[in-house]
Amino acid sequence: GMKDGQVDIIVLGERTLFCLTPSNGQLRMQRRLDYHASTMCLYRRPAAPMAGGGKVGAECHNMILASYEKQLQIFSESTLIWSAQVLPLGQYHQHHSAPGLLPPRPTAPLVSPHSTFALPRNLRADLPCACQVPTPPIGMEVGKFGDTDGLIVTLDDDGVLAVNYLGTDPPTSAVVSSDRTEVNYEEIDEEHRRLLNIIRESQQDRSADPWDRVELRVSCPKVLDRPETNPVAVNDAAELAESSGTGLVLHGTTPAEGFVCVTVRIFVSYAGQGALSNVQVTLNLPDSVVTRETSFNISSLKGQTSTPMVIPVQLYVSPTMLPSTLSASAICVYSTESGEPRTVTAGINLPLSFVCKLTSPQPRHKQSAYKLTLDTNKKPLQLVPLFEDMFSQFANEEEANAVTGATANSVLCLQYWCRDIATGLPVDCSILVSKNTGRYRIQSTSLSALCLVAGELTRRLKAWFKKELEDGGGDGEALVVSCSDEIPFQDYFAVIDQHFALREQLVEANTALNDRAHQLRVIEKRMLVRFKDRNPSPLNQLDMLMEDTYTQVMDIGGTVEQLQHHLRAAANDLSCTTRLILLLIQLRPDIRLGDEDAAMLAHFLSPIVVDNESQGWEETTDAALTHLLKTSLAKTAKDSVIVHQPLVMPKDTSRLKKHIQIVCDRLKKGASLTGKPSRSGEQDAGKEEGKAPSGPTEASGGRGEEKGEEKGS
Repeated sequence: GMKDGQVDIIVLGERTLFCLTPSNGQLRMQRRLDYHASTMCLYRRPAAPMAGGGKVGAECHNMILASYEKQLQIFSESTLIWSAQVLPLGQYHQHHSAPGLLPPRPTAPLVSPHSTFALPRNLRADLPCACQVPTPPIGMEVGKFGDTDGLIVTLDDDGVLAVNYLGTDPPTSAVVSSDRTEVNYEEIDEEHRRLLNIIRESQQDRSADPWDRVELRVSCPKVLDRPETNPVAVNDAAELAESSGTGLVLHGTTPAEGFVCVTVRIFVSYAGQGALSNVQVTLNLPDSVVTRETSFNISSLKGQTSTPMVIPVQLYVSPTMLPSTLSASAICVYSTESGEPRTVTAGINLPLSFVCKLTSPQPRHKQSAYKLTLDTNKKPLQLVPLFEDMFSQFANEEEANAVTGATANSVLCLQYWCRDIATGLPVDCSILVSKNTGRYRIQSTSLSALCLVAGELTRRLKAWFKKELEDGGGDGEALVVSCSDEIPFQDYFAVIDQHFALREQLVEANTALNDRAHQLRVIEKRMLVRFKDRNPSPLNQLDMLMEDTYTQVMDIGGTVEQLQHHLRAAANDLSCTTRLILLLIQLRPDIRLGDEDAAMLAHFLSPIVVDNESQGWEETTDAALTHLLKTSLAKTAKDSVIVHQPLVMPKDTSRLKKHIQIVCDRLKKGASLTGKPSRSGEQDAGKEEGKAPSGPTEASGGRGEEKGEEKGS
């Protein structure tokens, strides 16, 4: 506010306000406005009255700014002390009064819109309750009409004149409490804790799904689609096979007979009112699955509709990748009307017939190098009803018997769509069932091929006996699946070494490519300088050097592409083998991890293999296992000291192998990742270790090396 005797120059711009001294024009105050100002005025603010009589402070001037957003803002110097919205004519709103602007009584009003008018002396009895101008004011003053002071008079560019006020009468004196008791901080803390408990309970009782949620559901059939022989569909699939670089699995021998395909339908609906915009749906698929699009954008999703939006997606399978899992997911990302980002995830279980088919038992499986045996506490099941969905590929029972043979209930051979790179033969896996005990043997010529079949067999056995237990059948006991075979660490470490060696070769090839590319650029610059020179010097075989360097760049570039392809295949084998190792660790009778512990271990020894230029699977997994050994699996407080190290490519994989074995050893000793006790006791573990293995697990010599490695760790 401006005191008596003080004179200042106020300058109002479109978005700025300046206050200058009249003596020398110095800037006393400035303010940048967040709106376009239309006009301003000053008014005298009287001193504040006291309860016992008299006044406090001195009279000064306040300032009112009007904007094109139809707002009135009152300032005391550079401080905003009041703001009011200028409402259109006929709308009424009651505000508290601003300092120094005394409004009329509740029966007092605003005036009719005229460019000029005169108010009678009996204004109070004739004015309505409140009224505002419909357009921004360009002129404004604060005046007194009759006995009423503090009315704001505004004039807009259409000549509409209005008288406004800010609210009800302010209190004439400040209310002071006569009770000056001391503050009880214990009661305040108790009330604070009580309110926090109420808030926490209300948040827990609140439904997890808000009313304005997006519902995501995925429907995946258990059998394959019928082969599409339409020429247009065949051409589209052939173009996809060519663009993918890996090809697609044919349903027959020629593309005209169609491709192996399964159609997944994604259902998206909105439970709220109105509509959502830019809803993004993304598919997270295994590496062996090929599709045209993995991301879909829904421009507008209407709410409260009985029919959800359906997105059909055709999935194909690659003939070069061994499947590591049948699990996929759909993720929906959207923002609510209030701008809150949210995500919804739905799981997808692909059919087993999508990645393999039934075939006749192969004689080479009798000499299979990789075998494992699953022991159960139930009677053996027949394989035909357990894998009933796989027999949908046959037209009738006679065709099925011709392929699988009469022993399909006890021996079943699953052949993947991919082939072994070394032998060129199809990769397959067999399941053999014991006649008397609940024992299942899985065998194959490839270690990574055991992963999917072992996991799928375990899942189907659990689902079968769980349903039997829910229906009241069986012996009333839950199914227990275990595997007493030694974990094939040596073969697993060989897969890790192969993956790491390809990474090293790729780094060397990229370095050589960078050097040759730099040499080529230098030669090109020299050639350009000589071509631009009026009297060029002889080339001195520079053109031959450039041609030779270009040839080297192309050759090394082809080598890099080939190594990248081999690295993707090695990463897929590493992913399959890692999933198999995690399954065997969970099924070990001397470990028997629970579902939570197994899921936690998969986060540290991750089966998701991602390699890029900055870091790869080996260093990230080693860092994760090191953190695990320093926290949940730490023996003493001294071992729990965490030292963060940069994630750089190691010189070798010896440290990673050692950490994997140490983690398994500590899990055998009863350690838990989640703090819950292990499902197997020391006595049960001793009994299981004393039993002889039920059958060979791998080729001769492999098991002895694994035992020696475990003892050495």
